[in-house]
Amino acid sequence: EMSYRQTMALAVPTLYRSIDTALASPAPDAADDGASEAALEALREQPCIWVGSGFVRPAVTALVSPLSLQPHLYVVSADLQSFGSLLRRLGVRDRFGSSQLVRLLEDLAFRHASAPLDSASLEMVLSVVQQLASPQHQPLPPTQIYLPDTACAMVVAHELLFDDTPWLSDSLAGGQQAAGGQAASILSSASKRRRV
Repeated sequence: EMSYRQTMALAVPTLYRSIDTALASPAPDAADDGASEAALEALREQPCIWVGSGFVRPAVTALVSPLSLQPHLYVVSADLQSFGSLLRRLGVRDRFGSSQLVRLLEDLAFRHASAPLDSASLEMVLSVVQQLASPQHQPLPPTQIYLPDTACAMVVAHELLFDDTPWLSDSLAGGQQAAGGQAASILSSASKRRRV
């Protein structure tokens, strides 16, 4: 395992340097007839981004992120940041976009069905929900968003209630409550106060 990681730590930068050089300089005896773009397009669909333990598709990677979202989304390691230009051309984003984060929530919802999330998954989901509720991710893509309820099961946001009356919660009945605080209200959960 350690030997493999050491070998890859040397091989991957060499590989990326070679790809970058090949894409930067067209063949000397022919005009670039789109071969570079065709090669990039083919690589964008393949696991070609090294994340320390293996290769993943560019669509699940970003150069930076405030969140640790492995094994769902990956951040490019610091030692490969010098290849940022090449990585962007391959499809790596600067930061995870709203659509990637919403897709992560959807994947977890389908993977867990109505079963409660384990504590690590719940912590990750709540971090993603907070991130999606931030101004940088607004407005969200027009799609269903899944949030955890108080039983830690993933549910479509509009089916949940955001508890904006905690002082009355014990005396009010009705509706499945969302976990995640005010972020749930930003992400389409209904207000318990308005529902009652």
